[in-house]
Amino acid sequence: MGIRDEALKIALKQNKTLQKLGTLHSLKIDTDSRKIELLIGLKGEPSPLQFEAFYDIVTEQNHTFAHFYKITSEKEWISEIINLWLENNGPIRQELPGFAGGLAKLFF
Repeated sequence: MGIRDEALKIALKQNKTLQKLGTLHSLKIDTDSRKIELLIGLKGEPSPLQFEAFYDIVTEQNHTFAHFYKITSEKEWISEIINLWLENNGPIRQELPGFAGGLAKLFF
C-alpha cells in the first residue's frame, strides 16, 4: 500500500460513522478514476461486504476533505439507502487532518 492509500486509510479508520457501523478490512484506491474499493465488516453481517466509492479531494479554508459523492455496495438495498441520503444531503465529507491532508493535496 502506498503513501496515498495510507493517508486516506488513516482518515477512514478515524471516521466515527464507519467505526459505529463496523470494521474496515481492506482498501484499494484508483487515483486516476478517483475510486475507492472497500471491504467492510458491518456489525451484524456474517461476512464483510464490498463497497465502491467515488471521491474528490477538496481544500476549504486550509482544511482538506475527501468528498464521497457516489457509493455502491454488493447489496443493492444498501446502495439505494446511501445514495438516497447523498441526493438529499450532498457528499459525505471526511476531513483529512494534518499530515494526511498534506499528503492528499500532494498525491490525489
